[in-house]
Amino acid sequence: MSIPRTFLSCVLLAAGCAVSPLRADVAAHGNLPAEVKATDHATARRTEPRPQVILLEPRTVRAIDPRTAVEQWARRLPVNGHGAVTSAWVLVPVRGHRLVALDRRNGEVGWVADLPGEVVVGLAASERYAVLTVAGRRFRYERKDFGRVVLVDLSDGTVRWARRSRARLGVPAIRGRRVFVPVGTAVAALRVADGREVARAAMPVVVRRADVARGTVVAGTGTTWVDLEAAHYRPLRIGGGEAAFLTDHGVDPGPAEDERIAWWVRVAEDGSTPREGVLLARGAVVAVRFDARGEPDRVHWIHNARDGLEYVGFHVGRRRVVLVREDGAIVQLDTADGSEVDAIAGGPPVRGALFADLDPDDRPVRLSRPDPDKVRARAEALLARTDPRLLPAQRLVLRTFWRDGSPGHRALVEAVAGRGVRGRPASPELRAYALDLRARPWGRAGRDERRRLAERLVAAAEPGPRSEDVATLARRAVSDGDPSLVPAVAALLEAPHLPPGDVEEVARALRDMDRVEGVEPAAQFVLRYHADPRVVVASRAMEHLVDHLARWAERGNARAREVLDFVAADPLTDRSLLAYIAARRPAPVVATASHERREPIP
Repeated sequence: MSIPRTFLSCVLLAAGCAVSPLRADVAAHGNLPAEVKATDHATARRTEPRPQVILLEPRTVRAIDPRTAVEQWARRLPVNGHGAVTSAWVLVPVRGHRLVALDRRNGEVGWVADLPGEVVVGLAASERYAVLTVAGRRFRYERKDFGRVVLVDLSDGTVRWARRSRARLGVPAIRGRRVFVPVGTAVAALRVADGREVARAAMPVVVRRADVARGTVVAGTGTTWVDLEAAHYRPLRIGGGEAAFLTDHGVDPGPAEDERIAWWVRVAEDGSTPREGVLLARGAVVAVRFDARGEPDRVHWIHNARDGLEYVGFHVGRRRVVLVREDGAIVQLDTADGSEVDAIAGGPPVRGALFADLDPDDRPVRLSRPDPDKVRARAEALLARTDPRLLPAQRLVLRTFWRDGSPGHRALVEAVAGRGVRGRPASPELRAYALDLRARPWGRAGRDERRRLAERLVAAAEPGPRSEDVATLARRAVSDGDPSLVPAVAALLEAPHLPPGDVEEVARALRDMDRVEGVEPAAQFVLRYHADPRVVVASRAMEHLVDHLARWAERGNARAREVLDFVAADPLTDRSLLAYIAARRPAPVVATASHERREPIP
């Protein structure tokens, strides 16, 4: 069920709780990193690994073998909250505020536990215990909200202890002998034995969930995360709307509406910023790589759902990304390029999904080098859709394309900001985002790096011994630049000491920067040398500048069209250049009756 944010801070009953309440307004104490390191997270499996995708339907829990598409079992239950899976049990909250344990082998009910409160906020499980954060009723005479942390013994369903809270609780995590609970802007470590708090650490953000990932414990929100073992805070500047925080094991917090927009990130073992991430955004999946600052650096692949259907859960494995669609279909993608490699037909509607033993050896995934043509084609298909549910994925693609420095990708952002993609105008929200990006510098470089690059470009235009490679500087201006660099690049066209090869690279850079500020410098160069065969045949500089003018003439730039028309009509123009212009010059505008000015109708 979808849990509104208001429920996360509802008042809870605290009667009968023998432990002092958790509070968010107390000073940080204890050594939380030491507690994380001290926990023994080694557990023994009760059953052999068995790949399963557990579909959480409104009234049924269904287990599917993703390899054979065989339904292993189905159990009718009124699902009503977040689920979890262990090697032996499928744990499902149901109506009536109970937790039901289903045997993974056959779906039989092992036990049923009655829970305090009314709404399950989060659920996590080890091989021995399940820990839940729950919310309950709000009372008028209470000034603060209450929540409870509950520990359930998985051997018989006994509630071992309950701990109340006076702050918003997030999704907990359990590792060995410790439970880690987000409490407002802090994470508290509780003893599994009795629920007593042993450590607490203040966080820079309100923490939504904690999770165990690759042997450590992390906590965070949709855009930030903290490695609790290293006490290291790292921002993940992913943007693109609200998203749940998922980790390397693809832990699914349950059938909630916001899970249809979720991040999976590979938590690094050394506590550094994650470098690989996959965004599930309802009807699209985007795999990216982050840089050392947590910015999206490169799009590896994009997958677009068919028929406008949404995905309700996903798991990122070594070789496959397993997706569950809202109609119950199970789609598997290749982690290398996002291509569809397997699919299982759907059935009844599905609200969420759990995944078990899909990668028993847990070897790391390494995304391969992306195919730029395939990425661009799928990006165009994604950006051409006006479905508002796809905005998070579309914004991520635009933002990453604007940063990766590729002229082709940057042109796609320009298209969204202008006429649209594939003949379809972008939605107003997406176009506004593209316009905002276009007003900023592109590429990955910072302000100081761009300033130094501008200084080096100016110095390269001066006569005398060269200490800089002009071709390298020109390519840097294309990948990490802004409109203010166009005059410095254009000045290199007139530098008399540059050899033809460098002039060609400068002209290529001016074309690839694709700014209107470059039209006039290109026009002056073409007008000056269009009749000089030595300049025309010395390099492809003239061809690159003609391409630049033709592109802007198609966009309606009068100066670019005027220069191309003049050079095409000049009898002194070099013949080879004349043929090149004839092939690329836009067709002349023919005046028709529709272009005549008419008086307004009174």
